[in-house]
Amino acid sequence: MSFPEGLSDFLIEAKQRGYGSVDANPQIVLGGAKEIVFANSSLVYKDTWVGGSPYAGFEFVSRLSQDPTCTDCDPIWAMSYRGGALNHGDLKKVNTWLGWALPNPDVDLPIRGPLEGIVNEYGKYQLESEGDLASFEAEERIYDDGRLIYVARFLGGVANL
Repeated sequence: MSFPEGLSDFLIEAKQRGYGSVDANPQIVLGGAKEIVFANSSLVYKDTWVGGSPYAGFEFVSRLSQDPTCTDCDPIWAMSYRGGALNHGDLKKVNTWLGWALPNPDVDLPIRGPLEGIVNEYGKYQLESEGDLASFEAEERIYDDGRLIYVARFLGGVANL
């Protein structure tokens, strides 16, 4: 299965400006969900989620149309997710780790942080995945002093090609 040329680069840019970025500005949308939107001249990315910890959400990319309301946009890629800190007391550490990892998506699979992970004196960020941008499953984990403090799962791929 293939996906549109430029989708990977677009996702990298969207992730760098999305959740975890210091410039992210989530808006409250219908039902109290939060949403971040990023667009260029041909594609639009939306990340919509509910909750804090745990949380659940959905990201998708659509081709833009001439209609600025995007009522006839063509969704081409999507990802659903759910996760959270295993202990509410670790939430600040989890958010710090996500701030380090999420603005640095992997070039080969730009869905979250780097596939090679991040290890430093504070612990470890790990992303394990199966598949590619066209069809994938992944799990993200954060460890503090060897103790698992966060888990999230992701499922996604192309749509409407």
